[in-house]
Amino acid sequence: MRVVVVRVRLVAPGAEVVGPRVLRFGEQVDVRPIASLGAGERLTSAAVAGYIAKYAAKGAESAGAVDGRVHHARDLVMLPVRAHVLRLISTCWWLGGLPPFEPLGLRRWAHMLGYGGHFSTKSRRYSTTLTALRQARAEHRAEEQRTALGIGARPTVTVGQWRYAGRGYSPEAALSWPPRCGRAVVLMAREKAAELLTVRQVIEELGGISRRTFYRWRELRIAPRCIRLPNGELRVRRDVLNDWLEKRAEGAAS
Repeated sequence: MRVVVVRVRLVAPGAEVVGPRVLRFGEQVDVRPIASLGAGERLTSAAVAGYIAKYAAKGAESAGAVDGRVHHARDLVMLPVRAHVLRLISTCWWLGGLPPFEPLGLRRWAHMLGYGGHFSTKSRRYSTTLTALRQARAEHRAEEQRTALGIGARPTVTVGQWRYAGRGYSPEAALSWPPRCGRAVVLMAREKAAELLTVRQVIEELGGISRRTFYRWRELRIAPRCIRLPNGELRVRRDVLNDWLEKRAEGAAS
């Protein structure tokens, strides 16, 4: 592996625009044997494939990128990313604006550090999508299940309609319960109220608003009060979010 890594070289396209560039691996190469097998087990191709799949399934967000596309250059200053990741995204945006690189769609995939799609869906011989692969897997598993149940080719009915039945447990309601419910229940409710939510969880709680909208609210100082962790990530206490929602409801009613 070390010999192969040293020999890999790729001449980057666009030398007439940004100058000649040769892409290669850096000096930090960490090669270790796979030694997590149990007693009496041997290394098989399935084990190696499973080990590779664990890392192949990771997206650019694992490196600190964002999960939403960048639509304007002014949006770059609002991205909640580290300086190194911001430089990578900005470089993709700049290169994507140059005519020779326009076919690569770098601006469209700047939030993914320039990588469009997933490597498992593209090759020199075929091109598909993860959606098509998931659908094929779902159909294969459904056919296996029908065969196991002896249903065969008989038609099945899928019910996809849902209705709202009501809201169950909530920390606020638990805090107002009478003392006979016990101190343990009250402490559990208080712990739930102090739960720290990520930005993604807050967005989901608010009905799936865009990240851009949330950070725009922060810029205007109308978003829920956040806590910034030492690594730069934001968190929102659940009770703070609930209070913020209650204030919005009162404002709408008045």
